[in-house]
Amino acid sequence: MFKTIQKLLIAAKTSVFEINQKYEKADIELNISIQTLALNIFANKLILYGFLASDFIKLDGVAFLCSLLGSNYKSSDIVFFSSRILFLIVHNGAEIQNIVYSHYVPNLISQSILFLNNDIATANILSRFSPELATAEALKASYIIAMKYETHLKDDSSDKPNTTLNLFGNTLNIKDLHPFKSLLKTTLDFILLSNHQNRKEKLLDYALQFLFIIPIVLNQEYSDLWTPEPNNMLVVDSLLLNLETSLVTYANLDNKSASQLKVEDNLSFFTLVCILGRFVLASDQVKTHVYDFIFKKRNFSALPETGNSARAILTRIISLPFQSELSLAVGDFLYVTCDSNTGKVIEMLGFGNTIGYFKTRNLFLSINLDEITEKYGQNHLTGVNFNPVIGAEETSTGLDKALEDMTDEEKEKEAERLFVLFDKLNKTGIIKVEPQFAENSFKKE
Repeated sequence: MFKTIQKLLIAAKTSVFEINQKYEKADIELNISIQTLALNIFANKLILYGFLASDFIKLDGVAFLCSLLGSNYKSSDIVFFSSRILFLIVHNGAEIQNIVYSHYVPNLISQSILFLNNDIATANILSRFSPELATAEALKASYIIAMKYETHLKDDSSDKPNTTLNLFGNTLNIKDLHPFKSLLKTTLDFILLSNHQNRKEKLLDYALQFLFIIPIVLNQEYSDLWTPEPNNMLVVDSLLLNLETSLVTYANLDNKSASQLKVEDNLSFFTLVCILGRFVLASDQVKTHVYDFIFKKRNFSALPETGNSARAILTRIISLPFQSELSLAVGDFLYVTCDSNTGKVIEMLGFGNTIGYFKTRNLFLSINLDEITEKYGQNHLTGVNFNPVIGAEETSTGLDKALEDMTDEEKEKEAERLFVLFDKLNKTGIIKVEPQFAENSFKKE
């Protein structure tokens, strides 16, 4: 097997040399075909026999892949197979520092993504894989390289990983980010472009997975990437648009499906929520912008979970009785968006919808319902009595209409939910619910 790989590499390297020496179209196309065939065989062998990754590396296969990705003469197929092989050898234990520092692979992947999206006609030459599929493979390789690099640095250092206040996952430390700067810019530009070109959802997922490993830094070196002028909310708006689109999937969520909200089954949504949460923590301007996007059109005459707006669906997710890592991430995102202020969260979402989240995150000590009732007892926007438990005006026609529109079965479910809620309130000592009749009611006249 070793000799087979060695012979293929020799033939493929020869074809690279001939391309650099000859400029006739026929020769270039022939040699690109040879390279593609060799890469296809390498990729298939590595999928079946992971241990061959070490042989490929010993034969200087990584340098060969880099020469292909850095060449002016390549195709979608070459980027596709080169990226797939990089993914496989990194997955099977390639020394990640050599990949990042010795071969500058992140920069070469960045150049390849630009090539695939800016020179589509050339990329399609002799290719059976489209530029979109090749971009997907390049983004997957970007993710595993960044992820393994972060893990390597964490294991190799006494420094604690960057956990962003223990919320929204681990990322690279800021000081280790520089090798990925070019790839970060390309990925952010790709996401912005994708919103205008209606790219496939899976492509965006791969781009977000890479961003999940990257810290959001708004210093002099990186602020122009995350908040570019003149419209410095362009990236934020793009992410919010993707959030709004993703939430459609959860519009009909109910208590029965709550246990299905596992991170592994909803990875793209979880990743997007975490990235937005980091963005909010990184900038007060972004926090205000995201807050306005979610809550500015808040109608206090209706229950916060009513409707299919982004706010309503997020409220229904956080109110689920089964608090999963996904619903907690949504809660964390809304909590930091509300300036980590429990009173503001209760005003916008209602205490009844947030009690499970507050309990799980041990935030009960920061809640004073009497104070919140006094502060928000009369809605500061409408002047109408406001009930912080339900998060709506208490005597609102909107609430009455919501009840009128409910079937008997729905009313029963709501009554059961309220019973469980008040039982929890009693047990936790947040409030004490008194019986609806007074002792004097039974005294004889």
